Amino acid sequence: MVRPIRRAGLALLTAAALCVAGMLVAQAAQAYKLGGHKWPTRTITYNAGAAPKYAKAIGRAVRAWNTSGVRVRFRATSRRRALLPIFQDGILPDGGGQAILGWVSPSAVTEWTIGGRPLEVKGIPLPCGAVFPGEGRVGCRRGPWVRLWVPTNRKDPRVANQMAVTVAHELGHVLGLMHVRSRCALMYFQGNQTCKKPPHPPWQLRCRLLESDDVRGAIRRYGGRMRPLAQPYCDASPAPGAPTDLVATFDSVQRLVRVSWTNPRTAGIRFAHVVLRPGGCPPSFDDPVTENAQTGSRGTANLDPGGGIGLHCVAVRGEDAYGRTGPPATTEIQVPPEPEPEPGPGRDPALEP
Repeated sequence: MVRPIRRAGLALLTAAALCVAGMLVAQAAQAYKLGGHKWPTRTITYNAGAAPKYAKAIGRAVRAWNTSGVRVRFRATSRRRALLPIFQDGILPDGGGQAILGWVSPSAVTEWTIGGRPLEVKGIPLPCGAVFPGEGRVGCRRGPWVRLWVPTNRKDPRVANQMAVTVAHELGHVLGLMHVRSRCALMYFQGNQTCKKPPHPPWQLRCRLLESDDVRGAIRRYGGRMRPLAQPYCDASPAPGAPTDLVATFDSVQRLVRVSWTNPRTAGIRFAHVVLRPGGCPPSFDDPVTENAQTGSRGTANLDPGGGIGLHCVAVRGEDAYGRTGPPATTEIQVPPEPEPEPGPGRDPALEP
């Protein structure tokens, strides 16, 4: 019986890196270790049309390698012309990736499948196209490739960043970099998880994809000169912007200031803080009225001037899930005094002596 498994073991050709539940399965190695064969060209053409949900991550990873100083470049091209197909293959909770190590001939069989599932091939390779009753037909994938699994929460900024880490790691395997156990490297068998953490959690993350060890390894094989590394940290999401379309009107019947605005379009907005203070803007934000808010939605609030009259400042600012507040939107409004009561029935005040 032919037994399907999650990944193929390519005993004679290469090693594959598989990321399952965020952990890259690997063998122990020392700081930058090379394996497989050097690519015979300085340009590695690829096509990622079969990995649409990884488009941004692939773009980031390709830019990182292409600007690293290594004398080899990844270049997008048509599916027919590409030497390196990049494709997505289903969903895993934390995503992941798998790649062929180094260069292999486009005609070399690098994976056997049955019913679309990778097979572990030991000993004599199975004949491509053979049919096993109850199992299906044996398929053969040839040449180098990168397989990616889509994480379930890929729109989360941290997950999106990890997708770029995964792609950059797999492209490192394509160049011939094996897993390492150095202190801080993309090719560490758990990704860059051993690198120094950001100084300002929880809203920052480590967004630098390539570390010096990774670049040195690729330069050892392909030549070049290391360029300055990218900044190691970035915000998981930008701080909130200012609300827009702020309008304040006075309800003379209820003696309330009615306020409406559009919440910032920055991702992750959770609350809107609204204040009404006597005098001109900007006001103090002590004891604001707090409303639940969503990114880009319309917000409203009714504010009591508390008997105050004259010029008042209305201000609204957003707060995100990390507790960061953005700049306020402000406007001014005049609160008129209460009108004098109408004379009651009875004697005419004009006739009083």
